[in-house]
Amino acid sequence: MVGLLAVELFLTKQGDILINEVAPRPHNSGHHTIECCMTSQFDQHLRSILDLPLGETELIIPGIMVNLVGENMIEGDVIYQNINDIFDIPGVFVHIYGKKKSRLNRKMGHITIVNEDIDKAIEIGKKIKKKITGISKISKEKLLKEIKDKSENAKIIYFDFETITNEEIHKPYK
Repeated sequence: MVGLLAVELFLTKQGDILINEVAPRPHNSGHHTIECCMTSQFDQHLRSILDLPLGETELIIPGIMVNLVGENMIEGDVIYQNINDIFDIPGVFVHIYGKKKSRLNRKMGHITIVNEDIDKAIEIGKKIKKKITGISKISKEKLLKEIKDKSENAKIIYFDFETITNEEIHKPYK
């Protein structure tokens, strides 16, 4: 194999290390390396496939990453609510991937928070995670039409922006 092999690991509360995923490419769990490391995973990948010397991997500054993922149940236009509120926070780097449509759990971007004190970075990350919400918008009418188009017997499902009743889902859509 030539290139990068990313191995995503989890550390349990009991101290066990679990392998979650192996990917033959740069991996989203390593995107923080752009700001945190001497050589990012993207640079290492290019160096590897171009047969260039690999770069130093040492940490420049501790950091964490907050993923921006779609919260809607079906595809909708992207709206990054409250995103403008975080650009002036020191040590915060916003990466938007430019996807026009969002859907449930689709990765739309990430935010890296760096700080010499990792606990401070975690604290800032938690505040950001609460602030940036609902990165999609879809009208109730469009939502009902999508549900009716997919199934005549649609079951009620959760939507974070508004409750839709079972009666509305089972009414014929006009």
